[in-house]
This record gives sequence, structure tokens and C-alpha cells, in this order.
Amino acid sequence: MTFLATVVASLVLFTGVAQVPPRSDLVRLMTDARQLTADQAGDIEKHVQENPESFNDRVMLVGFYSPLDPAHRTLRRPHVLWLIEKHPDLPLTVMGSAQFMNDDPAVAEGRALWLEHVKTRGKDAAVIANAARYFTLADQTLSEQLLKHGENLEPQQYMWPQNLGSLYMLQAREPNRVASASKAVEA
Repeated sequence: MTFLATVVASLVLFTGVAQVPPRSDLVRLMTDARQLTADQAGDIEKHVQENPESFNDRVMLVGFYSPLDPAHRTLRRPHVLWLIEKHPDLPLTVMGSAQFMNDDPAVAEGRALWLEHVKTRGKDAAVIANAARYFTLADQTLSEQLLKHGENLEPQQYMWPQNLGSLYMLQAREPNRVASASKAVEA
């Protein structure tokens, strides 16, 4: 499917309906979005205003707007927050939100959304994993608690101790974090 066909499919097939395409299509949408022009992104923005539940359009805009460009971060923010609110279980959601800068006003709003999901969907391992990833840099203590909770939910799943070990290694790089280094070896 060509890039333009993907954009048209996004605008036609998913108008007003928050349907989630297969993971491979999500990756393609985000990758293809990098080829959008500013005018095309503007057209998609207008479509989102008319159809706020248009999942594919929001995914494309998250892919288009660079998290490194301050102007783009402002435009990207509402779409990332929408993904957190509506689709906290998708890996794509945390990928987009992980790029909030600590001084970004969206960090607090994202935090509130994730904490609400943890409270209401605390037995959903995908939501817990994404919330833990979101907090990896912003609140490592909470991230650790969430990873341990996830490990209790799925004790046979290798990703929980693996992610805990990664978190401890990250902490070990910080000054005065010798204890974290020993935790990483134990995990």
C-alpha cells in the first residue's frame, strides 16, 4: 500500500471509530507519517477535530510530530494524551508518551491518567507494564512498584525481572546508587 493510500484508508475506514488495527499496521502508520508534509498533517488535524475518536489519524500525528521540536511537542501532546486515556494497553501508547520531557506540562497530566488506569485496571498486565515504562525516568520508585506488581500478576513472565534489572541498572548509573547495582545483579 502506498503512503497516500494509507492516509486515505486512515481517513475513510476509521472515521469516527476508535478501531485498533494490527500491530504491524500501527508501525507502518507511524513510519509512513514521517513522510507527511505539513499541509497533509494539517488536513489530518482538521479531520481529528471533526472525528476525535479517529485512532489512525492520531497515531499518524504522533508519528509525524517530532518530540525533539518544541513546536511539534505542543502539537503532539493532545494526541499522546488521548492514546494514554483511550488505549493504555497498547505498546505504542507508552512509546509516544515516553518522549515527554520532564519539564513538559503533559508529564503531570500523563501521570494522572496512568495512575487512574493503574487504579481501575490494576490486573491488566499490559496496562501495568506501560505505566511502569512511563514512570521509568519520571518516578523510578513508582516504576519499580509497578514492575513488582506486574511480576506478581504474571510470575512466569520473564519481562518483569528483566525490566526490573534494566531499571536497577539505570539507577546504578546515577550517583550514590551502589545499592541499585547489586539489585540489578540479583534480578
